Amino acid sequence: MPRTSDPEKFQRLLGVTRQLLIRCGLSGASIDRICREAGISKGGFFHHFRTKEEAVSTAARHFVAELGRQFKNLPQARGNHHAGQGVLDYIDFTISACERSILSSGCLIGSLSTNLPEEDAAGIRRVCREAFNSWIASFENLLQAAQRAGLLPVRLDTQTLASQFVALVEGSLLLRNALGTDVLQRNLRGFREMLAQLMDARRKTRD
Repeated sequence: MPRTSDPEKFQRLLGVTRQLLIRCGLSGASIDRICREAGISKGGFFHHFRTKEEAVSTAARHFVAELGRQFKNLPQARGNHHAGQGVLDYIDFTISACERSILSSGCLIGSLSTNLPEEDAAGIRRVCREAFNSWIASFENLLQAAQRAGLLPVRLDTQTLASQFVALVEGSLLLRNALGTDVLQRNLRGFREMLAQLMDARRKTRD
């Protein structure tokens, strides 16, 4: 476990580690570079973390926790909104997070997952796996709520759809670097519109 006797230095190390991992990948985020950009000595680094893997894993966990806190602040469906509004709100939140919030610089978990070595990264790989599983599960829960309300087909595989959404977000963040910000809007708005039309059609046939 990391030691946090100096919270300010600890947070600085985490912030620099996160940004370097997103910009340069795992191999580019060396301990020397982390220390240099954070303005902290190697001794200071090893006071807080025993290894680079521990620093990376901790930065990843903090990234996931921050994203979770932002999601908890998501406004709940109001007024006469149908039961599927939570699905649409979640997609809107994701678009906002990608454009103006924690995902605006890219997804740390996605960046780590594409740069993991075959060996010596079991702890980091475990954090990435848990993060993606949690992300898929949180969206799947909303899809299942809409399904129970009759707004999505009973035979729809909600886990697969949730996994496809996560893949769409990660792929759009990657494409954004090459094709510009519009690609993310088009992809996620298109996914949202598809679900909105499906739920609206089923709601109308039920009324």
